[in-house]
Amino acid sequence: MTEGGIVARAMLFSRSMTIYGGTTEVQLNIIGERLLGLPRDAEPGK
Repeated sequence: MTEGGIVARAMLFSRSMTIYGGTTEVQLNIIGERLLGLPRDAEPGK
């Protein structure tokens, strides 16, 4: 792959990486709340 191809690929995937970057935390929150009965996280700004 050429240098330009690597840069182009990085640019294309950069947005999707920010989206799926938080999915682990979301899944852990769901498991904690529903399966373990833990309280919900505090809402930001309150």
